[in-house]
Amino acid sequence: MGQAIEALSGVGAEYSEIELSEDFDTLLDAQWTILLFEFARTLAYERTAHDDQLSDRLRDLLDRRMAVLYPEYAAALDLAGRCRAEIAPLFDQYDALVTPSAAGEAPVGLQAPKDLLFQRLWTVLHLPCVSLPGLIGEAGLPV
Repeated sequence: MGQAIEALSGVGAEYSEIELSEDFDTLLDAQWTILLFEFARTLAYERTAHDDQLSDRLRDLLDRRMAVLYPEYAAALDLAGRCRAEIAPLFDQYDALVTPSAAGEAPVGLQAPKDLLFQRLWTVLHLPCVSLPGLIGEAGLPV
């Protein structure tokens, strides 16, 4: 992040650090709850009407995701809404937020990153994001 801030500053960007409320500490957990609840219900028809065509792994995932109850889901949606309301006014002051897009260097080959943690936050906040290349890691791949 230091290198990225330095590069942006070198072309005239001004920056300051921001601090978000404690609500953001559990926002990723809330996003996961929302994802689990909606995923299972989105595929409920397939689970009941075409169960024999689903893999054992998918059936297991759907069953576990159905365990998320509505009150948990509603609380997660409420937290997400509060966080969206808190972050929105920042864009009256700032043109962009600079954050890491991944935990490290891109993986070798066509595999996806192991943890989409960074993308999940912006998804639940309903914010667009773009990942810009610029830094290279030890394996010669983008950071």
